[in-house]
Amino acid sequence: MHRTRLLATVLLFGAATAYGADPLPPGPAAIVADTANRGSHDGGTFFVLAEVDGKSMRTAIDSSLQASRGRGNLLSIQHVERPVAASRLRLKLLARVVQAAPIIDIFSSLKNDAVEGVVEVELQPDVRYRVTGTLDAFRREVWLEEEATQRIVGDKVVQAPSAAAAAQMAQATTFTCCNLRYDDDWIGDAAYSSLPFVPAGSKVRFVDWGRNRANVLIEGRKMSIGVEEPKLTTREQYFKNVVVNENPAAKIDTWPADVQAAVRAGKVMAGMTREQVIVSLGYPRADATPSLDAPAWTYWGDDDAPYSLVWGDDGRVRSIEGAMRIKQMVMPAP
Repeated sequence: MHRTRLLATVLLFGAATAYGADPLPPGPAAIVADTANRGSHDGGTFFVLAEVDGKSMRTAIDSSLQASRGRGNLLSIQHVERPVAASRLRLKLLARVVQAAPIIDIFSSLKNDAVEGVVEVELQPDVRYRVTGTLDAFRREVWLEEEATQRIVGDKVVQAPSAAAAAQMAQATTFTCCNLRYDDDWIGDAAYSSLPFVPAGSKVRFVDWGRNRANVLIEGRKMSIGVEEPKLTTREQYFKNVVVNENPAAKIDTWPADVQAAVRAGKVMAGMTREQVIVSLGYPRADATPSLDAPAWTYWGDDDAPYSLVWGDDGRVRSIEGAMRIKQMVMPAP
């Protein structure tokens, strides 16, 4: 059974300054913080503000590498935030994997290309922002968001598929029905909310059948869609459920803005319909939710932490029941 450990997200707040000797820009200011995910290894994945209107910033990457000198392979993550003028600005955002040892960092960067790009944003006075994103084998994105609301500000910087991957998908006519959680190249019927997800509406091209799975290309990447417990459902039935002929993106665009934001973040909130929940979280597994007409659906936050969506008489989510840490993981910020 495929699993990954939940990455501990480290918010990088601290005392680095972006404006030289003067810690504050003239006039009203916002705060922009860098972010990093530390996994089980010695390095980290960083999402940082690299430039403001063409002027280089000192980032969490710079501070962490400086603090790690002489410490071997151990990366000492430093907390960095900086005041930035509250105005319309061009910000360069950068995402990359960093290792403390220079030689390891060189080879790591060769395998994990950085994602960077410039976005135009309007920063508001006295508001805290953070640079964050997703950087893994399937999704490579970086963006700026309001810290309190998790609302994305400006455009995402997204690394486009390679020309070869795009060519492979040119003839694809089917799509992911929903956000599908994956572990490396495996998409199973146990939708752990701690895992990253393939976004709803991604192009899918069927390759062949394997044991308890369908081998596919999703946006050019080789993956497998299968079942953890074949006695619950067949590989064919599960594949039929999650790979559809109609792209759900058009339907998602018609939903209320807060529901759209929740779905695109893989979250769930009170008031969502069954259809909206499925698109956001995927289908609940049949051993915990034998029928989609059940008064509550059960999902898992991670390996051993279930949570339940309780349905109201109107067919919408009435409440989300589970441990507080799991509710914070699966629900949008208030």
